[in-house]
Amino acid sequence: MKASLRAIIQNQVRYATDGGDYIFKSPVDGRPIEVTAETKNGWDHVSVRRKDRPPTWHEMQFIAFKFFADNEYAVQYHIPHSKEVPGIVDTYTLHWWHNKDGFMPVPEAE
Repeated sequence: MKASLRAIIQNQVRYATDGGDYIFKSPVDGRPIEVTAETKNGWDHVSVRRKDRPPTWHEMQFIAFKFFADNEYAVQYHIPHSKEVPGIVDTYTLHWWHNKDGFMPVPEAE
């Protein structure tokens, strides 16, 4: 995650009171976007949630630019049904993942 994340958080968000770690204003409609960010088991994980609908691509990019450096790759994974945890799926939450050791396989641009 960005080394300057602390400054971004201090200047642009407020702490959430109802579940997320931070709340940003959506660049799409100004409504709240709840964000939880953590580093665990070698991965940066950023959960992005709206209460009324899933985040748009524009909102996901907005959050990625806040949490990841310009030279860092972050991905969203499709999880096979066999790996889903019952009761954990939230259709209004999407996730960014970044491997902390720097290895992120990337397909060649065509």
